[in-house]
Amino acid sequence: MLLTSRVNVIRNEELKQKELLKNTGFKGLVKQEVNYIMDFLKYTKIEDEEHKCRRPARLCIFVDDLDRCSGKTVMSVLEAIILLLVDAPVTCWLALDTRLVVASIEEEKKDVLEAAGVSGYDFMEKIIQLPFCIPDLDQKQKLNFVSRLFLTGKLDDPIHLLQIINRLDLL
Repeated sequence: MLLTSRVNVIRNEELKQKELLKNTGFKGLVKQEVNYIMDFLKYTKIEDEEHKCRRPARLCIFVDDLDRCSGKTVMSVLEAIILLLVDAPVTCWLALDTRLVVASIEEEKKDVLEAAGVSGYDFMEKIIQLPFCIPDLDQKQKLNFVSRLFLTGKLDDPIHLLQIINRLDLL
């Protein structure tokens, strides 16, 4: 009797979840997948040979070209990142043009930012923990960098090296 009751509760819960997924669409499916990943990370330990210990697993997410998206998409991604970073073993790397992303933030959140007396930069500062810029390199510096990668074995395929040199128009 107790087992039958528990099975019925589980079936009802599954039906409710399926109905919720129908109502929430793609975002509901994404939320479900993220929950699976978070559960996996929560219970998975990685063997750290160097420090002779077991460490919790972490998820690294790399977001590139956010500055090329519409303002609405920029805000959706940033809000999703904020949610992921709260109490989760997640690290996010953002490669973007800050000026364009700040402009999108200010466009989308104009009234709220003005009322609070803050800028889009202030908003981003709350999300980005360690900002840094990669400096522009002239042709000689690029060639020197690629050469060092090849000489130290980081690029061991001569054809790949030539493709990079041609793509960067270094010769």
